[in-house]
Amino acid sequence: MRIGLIFLGFFAFSMAMAQDSRHVCGVSAADQLTYNERLVQNLATVTANESVSDRSGAQYVPIYFHLVANSSGTGRVRESRVLEQLCALNAAYEPVGIQFYMVSHPTFGLFDKTINNDNVYYNQDNTFLMQAKK
Repeated sequence: MRIGLIFLGFFAFSMAMAQDSRHVCGVSAADQLTYNERLVQNLATVTANESVSDRSGAQYVPIYFHLVANSSGTGRVRESRVLEQLCALNAAYEPVGIQFYMVSHPTFGLFDKTINNDNVYYNQDNTFLMQAKK
C-alpha cells in the first residue's frame, strides 16, 4: 500500500511538471516569439544596409613594424625580409578577403628601427621607452 501511494504521488508530480509550458532554458513561449520578431526585423535591417551586407571586397588592415636590434645595433631583421613576410601574410589571408598594408608610424616612419638596450627588461627607463613606442 505504501509503495502504491509513493508511486501515485510520483506519478501525479510527474504529470504536473509535464504540463509546465516553460522550456528548459527558462524562456517563456511569449518571450521566444518576441525575440524571433526582433531577430527578423534585425535581419531585414542588415540586409537592407548594403555597407553591412556587402562583404565581397577585401578588408584592409593597417600595420607598421618595429625592427629591434641589440645594443650594438646588430641582429635586426632586414626590411626586405619584412616585406617578404608581409607578402606571405597577404597570400595566407587572401582566401578570406583580408589584406594587410603598411602605414607610416606617426613618430618613427615606415619602420621603427629601435636599438634595444640589452638590459631593457631590468631598466625602467628603457622599459618606459619601449612602452611609449607601442
